[in-house]
Amino acid sequence: MNNPPVCMTIAGSDSGAGAGIQADLKTFASLGGYGVSVITALTAQNTSQVAGIFPVAADFVSLQMETLFEDFQVDVIKIGMLYQAEIVTAVQHSLKSFPGKWILLDPIFYSSSGMPLLSDDAWQTMIEKLFPMVTLLTPNLAEASLLAEAKLVSRKDIEQAGKTIIEMGPQAVLIKGGHATGNQCSDCLMARTKNGELTINWFSQEKITTNNTHGTGCTLSAAIATYLATGHSLVDAIQQGKNYLTQALLAGKGWKIGRGNGPLSHFFNRDQQIIS
Repeated sequence: MNNPPVCMTIAGSDSGAGAGIQADLKTFASLGGYGVSVITALTAQNTSQVAGIFPVAADFVSLQMETLFEDFQVDVIKIGMLYQAEIVTAVQHSLKSFPGKWILLDPIFYSSSGMPLLSDDAWQTMIEKLFPMVTLLTPNLAEASLLAEAKLVSRKDIEQAGKTIIEMGPQAVLIKGGHATGNQCSDCLMARTKNGELTINWFSQEKITTNNTHGTGCTLSAAIATYLATGHSLVDAIQQGKNYLTQALLAGKGWKIGRGNGPLSHFFNRDQQIIS
């Protein structure tokens, strides 16, 4: 039997288990990956609020990464909440010893309830130190708007933002359109080819109307990471990741877990073989 791909998540812990480390590990496992984790912060949160954040010491974040690299052949790394500039620097330093190809960064600035999840100095440090190391950046519309310093309304706006963000260093950027108005969820991929040219791909699917949307961004990025680790192309990994997210949203649509934005059904496919 072949070993599963080893997928590393570097992110914060969500005590409500809908997003962050917990969502990433669920997604990896659901799609046939073996998840390992580096925790950057503990959060006290539920479906309605983030009540508190306790950051992990930067040197211990480094120790987690280095200990895992010593023993595991990591195939893909997905980065989420980093919170502090010191943690960003620690992650950047430890990533230098990662021999793999795929590093995904989901630049999480705020929780869905509005709690800041990245300090101002960490934001700039992340752009300067991590963006040039990233294979795929996955901001949502609000995050892309902040990064590009532009209002994103039309497809033209979003494509221009993608061009602006990719100049900051990542090889590719996927601007996620799940928070846009309308009945379609359209994401824009801007990628740089080996000869330096830019390519644009749009991915559109019907938007699922549900209150159970906590962790959608984490889940999509983790799904894309797992598909990349199994050898799928970037474009195919994104399409397959979006398909997985749609099914997880549909399967969890009727759940009533918590009083706020509930979680997705990550294991809807427990009896299905998703990755071939």
